[in-house]
Amino acid sequence: MKMALMCVLSVAASAQQVAVTKIAKDDPATGLKIVTVLMTVRGDKSYSDDPAMPAELGILCQQSSLGKQKKLDVSLTLGAGVAAQTGIPVSIGLQSLGIILTPIRFDQDEQPRQLQWHQTDEFPGILIRNDFKFVRDHIFKAKLVHIEVARSGAGAKVSSFDVSGLKDEYRKHQECRQ
Repeated sequence: MKMALMCVLSVAASAQQVAVTKIAKDDPATGLKIVTVLMTVRGDKSYSDDPAMPAELGILCQQSSLGKQKKLDVSLTLGAGVAAQTGIPVSIGLQSLGIILTPIRFDQDEQPRQLQWHQTDEFPGILIRNDFKFVRDHIFKAKLVHIEVARSGAGAKVSSFDVSGLKDEYRKHQECRQ
């Protein structure tokens, strides 16, 4: 009996590991509606020297609609809490982006692959990859993701993320589908 109870608690704890934030904005003057859903999981280690700043891997869905026209953007986000070591600086208008390469491994992969992220001057502790195909083909099929971040002026740290609940959580949100 105790074993069955522990399994139920474990399943409940696994379902609780995905944090969801939903924000809806509606502009009656223009008719523009924007719904943003962010689903995050915490890493086992912080990239920062401050353990109060957790590493978070997330899927960000942003659906905008104007009349009958809808647009959906799905991005992978990495809340590193620290500025990652900048790779290649790129200027876009008034905003500057840094292209960051991080080693990433899925489940029990032996060799990491390089993943390209974007880092803005405005939010240097957050890396973004706007690529639903990558999310669908890799994140949704994995159980564990290990990401290494090289910090500016310091060494690199690896954090592991249990992403097993992200696919089910993603399916629950109509805003994440067109």
